[in-house]
Amino acid sequence: MVSITKNNILILIISLLAISACAPQAPKEEQDIYAALRDDNIQYADGSSDSSADVGINEASPAFVDEQLASIRFNFFKRRYAEAADLAENLVRIDPSMAEGYYWLARIRLDQSDYYQAYEMSSKGLTVIDPSDQALLRELERIQGISQMGSN
Repeated sequence: MVSITKNNILILIISLLAISACAPQAPKEEQDIYAALRDDNIQYADGSSDSSADVGINEASPAFVDEQLASIRFNFFKRRYAEAADLAENLVRIDPSMAEGYYWLARIRLDQSDYYQAYEMSSKGLTVIDPSDQALLRELERIQGISQMGSN
């Protein structure tokens, strides 16, 4: 017969906790990656490297775009607005249908209190955005609204 002691119960609880921590989690339906951007105190580590020399990375590749977006975020949160704006403008020149490039330009201009340009960039972003990207859509609309209020 098995005797139940406090140690056995404690081991059982720890085992169950370990098993539940390792169990696969159900994916969230929609992650709002732009929600964190509402908090200006968030700092991003510079995890980017000069990997543009890697094979297969060019201006049209998703890896290049991801690297550029990471650099834009890093510069933005370090308040290096000129560098961030240059990178975002480059992305928009490469692909004028890139709503996230317009988002970053609008966000930079908003932080610089250039409400007219922030409104213009958010409006351009809204004209090219994929309607299924609800998080970015909400952020562009939010910036557009703030820009309208700021310019009054």
